[in-house]
Amino acid sequence: MSQQPRVQKTTVIRVELTDQQYEALSKRAKEAGYSSVEAFVEAAISGAAAAPVQLPEGLEERLTKRVERIIQDVLNPFTQKVDELARRLAQVQEDVEFLKEALRQRPQERPVQRPQAERTAEQSAAIERLRRQGVLGPLRQGLVLLVGQLNPYHRGLLNPWLL
Repeated sequence: MSQQPRVQKTTVIRVELTDQQYEALSKRAKEAGYSSVEAFVEAAISGAAAAPVQLPEGLEERLTKRVERIIQDVLNPFTQKVDELARRLAQVQEDVEFLKEALRQRPQERPVQRPQAERTAEQSAAIERLRRQGVLGPLRQGLVLLVGQLNPYHRGLLNPWLL
């Protein structure tokens, strides 16, 4: 025969309290860390309820300061990165404004371009003449070296037929 688990017999006790008494009891239960007055009373009857723990004076302030310092230590690297990004963004904005101003001051008229075939014929003739004279080879080698040292923006300003 198997034994069935014993069910503990419980008894209900009814206690009548004034509103003030109930509020005081509720306050003590919350201070002791209980979620309800009933849980606090049950713990008190079984002997588990002790007086609320009093923290040493100033401990809360010291702990608060320490936690703030830890948070600052964690946040500092990120705030430094944000400051660096803000500085870079300001520099980019200044550069864009400078370029806008330079474009405004640049003459708006563009020279009338001749047809591509005409330009190519003139360029080819000039290049051939320089090749025959032996100037183009050394000049071209020197230009390629110089152009290689320019940044991409300035390289774009050069006539591509020279390269």
